[in-house]
Order: sequence, then C-alpha cells, then structure tokens
Amino acid sequence: MNRVSATRACAVLTLAVLLAGCWQIDDLGDLPGGPHFSEAYAINEGGDVVGYGSDADGNRAFVWRRGAGLTPLPLHSGTKACTAAGINDAGLVVGHCQTSGGGRKIAVVWSGSEVEAVQFPGRRVLSSELLAVNQAGDAVGGFREEVGRSFVVDIAFSWQYGSSQPLRGITPLPSDLAGSGMARAVGPLGWVAGHAYVTPHPPWLWNPATGRVHRVGELSAPASTSGEARGINDQRQVVGVFDGRGFVWTPAGPGEVQGTTIEIPFEPYDINNRGQVVGVQGGRAVLYDLGTERLTVLEDLPEVRRAGWRRLALARAINDRGQIAGYGVNVAGDVSGFVMTPD
Repeated sequence: MNRVSATRACAVLTLAVLLAGCWQIDDLGDLPGGPHFSEAYAINEGGDVVGYGSDADGNRAFVWRRGAGLTPLPLHSGTKACTAAGINDAGLVVGHCQTSGGGRKIAVVWSGSEVEAVQFPGRRVLSSELLAVNQAGDAVGGFREEVGRSFVVDIAFSWQYGSSQPLRGITPLPSDLAGSGMARAVGPLGWVAGHAYVTPHPPWLWNPATGRVHRVGELSAPASTSGEARGINDQRQVVGVFDGRGFVWTPAGPGEVQGTTIEIPFEPYDINNRGQVVGVQGGRAVLYDLGTERLTVLEDLPEVRRAGWRRLALARAINDRGQIAGYGVNVAGDVSGFVMTPD
C-alpha cells in the first residue's frame, strides 16, 4: 500500500506562515509489498528525489517524481539491496548495492533503467559506494582497498560518467592522511568536499585543477581536528561538522583555497546557491538562512502540523528552488520520506 499525501494550506496567515512562507509537503509513501518505510537522501533541480525504501524482498533504491510516486531502481546482478544517494538534473543516479552473500557494498550508477557497477581495475577493492553526482557526471564516494595481507585503507575518489565511455578512470583523492577518507559532495567544476577517516580526521576540499586537498571548516577552541564536510554549492561554500559543531566555510574568492568559517547552531547536511542550509537540531529537521540567520524548525510549520506529521527527523538535501528532501514520522506512525516545496 502506498500512502502518499500532499498538503498545502496557506489560507490562514498566522505569524509563523508570514515569517516562513507557505509550503506544500509531500509524503513519498512506500514501495509495494514491504513495511511502510522510505528515506529521502537527495533532490535535483526538477524536484526528483532519490533514497531507499523496503519492498517484499528488502531494501530498494528509488526515484520519486511528482505525479508518478516511487519507482524502484533495478538491483545490480548478484545483489540483494540498494540505496540511491545522489541525482543530477539529467536523472543520473548514484549509490550502492549490497551483495547477497557477505553484504559487500558495490558502487553503482543508474541511467534510466540500466544499472552499472563502477570498475576498479588493478585494485583489490573490498567495498565501494557513491554519495553524490554533479551535472557533468562527476560522481564521488569512497572505496576500501586491501593492501598486502592484513592492511586495508579507505580511499575517497572522484569518478567520471560519460555516454561515450561509461566507466572512465578512477582518481583516488589525496589528503593529508595518505588518502584515507570519504568524498561526500561535489560542485559543478569538480571540486570535492569530504573528510578523512584516520584520527585526526579533518574536513577537506579537493581542487581538481591542482589535485591538492585543503582543510576547511576548522572552528576555534576547544581545539580539535575532527569533523566532516557534507555539502557544497556552486560558490564552493562547504557545510559540515567540526568538533561536533556545525560550520559553513566560504572561500575568499573564485578559485581561492583560503576562506572563512562560521559556526551555525545545528548539524548541516546541504547548502544551496541561495545560502539556505538544511540539517538537524536535537532530532528535528531544520532550515537555516545565512543572510537572515533565521532558523526554522520544519515540523513546527502550520502546513506540517495540519498534515499530521508526528516528526520531521532530518532535512537531508535542498535545491535552488528551496525544495527540501528528508524523512520523518508521518501521520500513520511510519518512517517516510518527504519533500517540502515553498510557494
């Protein structure tokens, strides 16, 4: 059963609506045959959303489109479960599938109804995944490689998808910690934001022109070098967490690797080109405007309350239209993905 609802209620101009604007909230629903469950992870400029849900056979990656609902994406051969983590405006979707045996993750890309695995020629890869993709088809993620008999290393990488040569070369991203880490977000020109795994694990920004990694997001005392970069916009503003605190890093100018870092009062996951940031504060999904410094708890909006949502737990992604994708607990008490669209 798919329970999908869209609520728009802007007739009553309460103070909260005047401050936050009017919103439509869509419940993404669930896949047929399984438990009522879905989570949204990414959204493109057309409002298409990807994530994963459960059907009768297990977890399945999906694409949600308004009017069409959830469409499950095909499993890769020999796998039993998949998660979609990124989508670009052309509809290219990236993520991972897990093998039926040991549950090994395999980085995959969906193009229409086709699914392909990323190849790692000459490497002893134990697992891999993709987390984001830009409009040019640059996809980023990480893989675990066996080195020698008893040593493994986690390597962040950038990979190019192209129609003439679908599986092009792997470029492991360097870092100040021998490349160990994960790439989490990619900008339009191929700049990549991520973090290292080995302690200390600072958030970093990778410049594709120079092949160098630069630390970003370092906040003042208490002194720490641990954190992760989670999102990047076209201006190369980076959001993430450092020492358990949210940050926004802004470059000093075009092409600059130096910049300024400010602390924000929640854990951010994504930032759009309008300076809107989404994430979580105390288990509740939030929207933050850098210009006005206004923080909105999404479940407190009148439209969300009228729709009966019990909790909006995490705002995971935001596009330049201001549409927000995430997940929460709906009126039926099920964990479900949502899309919020501003008027």
